[in-house]
Amino acid sequence: MFADGLMIVLGDGEGCGMAEIPGRVGKPALRAFAAAGFSTVEQFAQVSAVEVAALHGLGPKAVIVMRESLAELGLTFADEPGVQPS
Repeated sequence: MFADGLMIVLGDGEGCGMAEIPGRVGKPALRAFAAAGFSTVEQFAQVSAVEVAALHGLGPKAVIVMRESLAELGLTFADEPGVQPS
């Protein structure tokens, strides 16, 4: 685990890692993400920031942290300009 709480979870053995949701979003946000089916940062590139912000238990900090985590991977929320996964 890195100092900022980001962990890399190895994928299917083909060298493709998936970034786990950082713990710095807070426990209520982690529970909300889990309840909504999110387990990796990359999954957030498939949804809009508005959809994420609408999840029960999330505050603005969680959206900011996820936006930063996506940016670290060169990704953005689906409704924001930038690189989207193929």
